[in-house]
Amino acid sequence: MPFKFDKKNTAYILFIIVLSLIVSNLVVKKFFLKVPEKQIITSLSPADIDKKFYELLKNFGIDNKLIRRKESKGKDSRHQFTYTVTVPSDLPIPVILDDVYSEFSNAGIDILSVEKEIGKKSIIKFSSNSKLILSADFKYSENVKRKKGRVGFVISQFTVDTSQDSLFFDIPEAFCILLQPSKYNSKAAGFVSRKNKEYAVLINDTGDELDFKLKGDYSEQRIKNIIRTIVGSFSAAVYFIIDDESDFFDSPGYKIVLAELVKRKIKTMMLSSIMNLSSEELTGVSASFKNIIDNLTASDEKIILVTRDVFAALLPSIAFFRKSGIKFVNPSAIRIK
Repeated sequence: MPFKFDKKNTAYILFIIVLSLIVSNLVVKKFFLKVPEKQIITSLSPADIDKKFYELLKNFGIDNKLIRRKESKGKDSRHQFTYTVTVPSDLPIPVILDDVYSEFSNAGIDILSVEKEIGKKSIIKFSSNSKLILSADFKYSENVKRKKGRVGFVISQFTVDTSQDSLFFDIPEAFCILLQPSKYNSKAAGFVSRKNKEYAVLINDTGDELDFKLKGDYSEQRIKNIIRTIVGSFSAAVYFIIDDESDFFDSPGYKIVLAELVKRKIKTMMLSSIMNLSSEELTGVSASFKNIIDNLTASDEKIILVTRDVFAALLPSIAFFRKSGIKFVNPSAIRIK
């Protein structure tokens, strides 16, 4: 039985996706990026425009087989380029057009786009002195989808200041805060949840508050009481992340903790299973992140550990790689293997 799409609902959903992406882009640019002023470029040849346009399509992760390109010469012997682009279902056409206008806005050429069918078909034309240089037909396909991996972020070494961090938590990006059990962080956890973000709990023996402090040589009953307190104070935690490089991990006490977490059906994860960029220098972290992304396969799912500063430094890269189809999701959506 064929699947039927409600055109009104489809158009509405596409509008919401586009609006979310535009808001995300504006927040990143306003608060985290120092964007240099664009200079007017007046020397782009038709070949330059063609090359730049093709690279823009590839940056969105559109497969070569979905791009048909034809080169011809007009009456004045100038080169003209014609594209027919099949747009994957997870990539709204307006998002591509927005990027086109942004990239070519200062190129000294005229750009005209017309939506031939809402959310389904659009055409864009580049011209100079009323002479056509490039035209592209975009056709949305419900049967094509970009196959890319998924990435989630866990932010460590983060002391949540509810009076100062409101703006950071309003960033329309998915991330999870890693909290060390403490009375202060039990209150911070509520703030994180109210901001519709995730948090996880770190299990090791570095805490210094008696109600939350774990030690390998504590009695079984004492450890059970502490776990009961931690679980009750951080009831919305998406994971309990075990520091498997701590002394506590090799102690008898850890086995008791694990049994208590399993009994409560709490999801656990080893800290060493998370890709760690938290100690990276800010000047080199983008290159390290790019290396991770470049090695992602369509079925790969990765969780990356970062600091707040590293995450902020990666926001431009996240925006760039999202265009190619990489999904940045909450860590709770990542399947642990």
